[in-house]
Amino acid sequence: MAPMYYRGATAAIIVFDVTKERSWEKIDTWHKDLLQYAEPGVAIGIAGNKIDLPPAAGFNYEACQFSCAQLGASFHLTSAVTGHGVNELFLTVAKRAVTTSSAHQPRGSLVDTKVSRLHPSACC
Repeated sequence: MAPMYYRGATAAIIVFDVTKERSWEKIDTWHKDLLQYAEPGVAIGIAGNKIDLPPAAGFNYEACQFSCAQLGASFHLTSAVTGHGVNELFLTVAKRAVTTSSAHQPRGSLVDTKVSRLHPSACC
C-alpha cells in the first residue's frame, strides 16, 4: 500500500485471512511499513479474519497471539460475515489510539474549538 495512506496515522488495523497461511506471512511487512510512515506510537490491531470458515491447517492461535504481543499490537479473531469480534477490535484500537495520542501530545496544548467567523456556513 502506498505510504501516503500510512502517513500521520495514529491507529491502524492489519487484517489477515486465517484460511490462508501465506496471508499471515505478510504481517511483518505491513507492520514495518506502518512503523516507518505512521505517527510514533501508532496503535495497531491485527485481525485474523474469516473465523466463520475452517482455518488453514497451519493456523496457530497461540503463535499469532505471541507474535502480535511482540509487535506491540492487539490480536483479534474476526468475521466480516457474522460481525464476530469486529466491535471489540475497533474499540480496543480506538482506546489505545486515544491513550497513545494523549501521551504524545505536549502538555498545555489545546484544540481550538472556536468556530471561525470568517467563513460562516449554513451547514456543518
